[in-house]
Amino acid sequence: MPEYAQVETTMQCSQQTLQLVLEQFTQMLHSLRYESTELISWLRQITWPPFDEEGSVDFLISPTSIYLGESDILRCAGLQILIRKNSKPGFSEDGWLTLSIFFDAESLREKGTGFYLSKVGRRLWMLLQQVAGVFKNGGVYFTDEFQEGQTVRALISPAQDKDLWAFDLALVPDHLINYFGEVPELFQRVTTNNWIGFARRDRWVILPWTEII
Repeated sequence: MPEYAQVETTMQCSQQTLQLVLEQFTQMLHSLRYESTELISWLRQITWPPFDEEGSVDFLISPTSIYLGESDILRCAGLQILIRKNSKPGFSEDGWLTLSIFFDAESLREKGTGFYLSKVGRRLWMLLQQVAGVFKNGGVYFTDEFQEGQTVRALISPAQDKDLWAFDLALVPDHLINYFGEVPELFQRVTTNNWIGFARRDRWVILPWTEII
């Protein structure tokens, strides 16, 4: 199997709000000209997990393109929706929903160095802004296969010992910034409107936002 990297965001969700979140996700993908004949039927199959189930994962592996502008295109390898139900008594109808957009990691990196391509960094930064414009509360994170889901799980369950800084690029809303505490030396920070951007210095030859801000 190829190695994947992904753009992830998470939000509070319930059985009552699930369809609204899925509709927002669909509209965002349409705005990015994500064209897949399987998309609508896939989304219609996603339902809130039964009472006795902890969570639910659904994948759509349907390679297609995401358009960020006339000349900015990312090749997408598939989508994932993960539902985590709140396990506390009395909260069975509440939980969290995580959306992920997958990419073939090898296609994003310079051969032999492990650094992400400069043009890919710019495109990913644009994509994070697109996602953040729709899903405003949980932050948006670009992660590799080993980091996948760690940051969003740490935000959902802050008492657990998980790594909030398990990402290569992120866009975090102001109201979440206190969760992260002191910024590690490994990360570069930038402020944009009501969001804070972070990038790992050892993954980018040129910081993703350099040509944009």
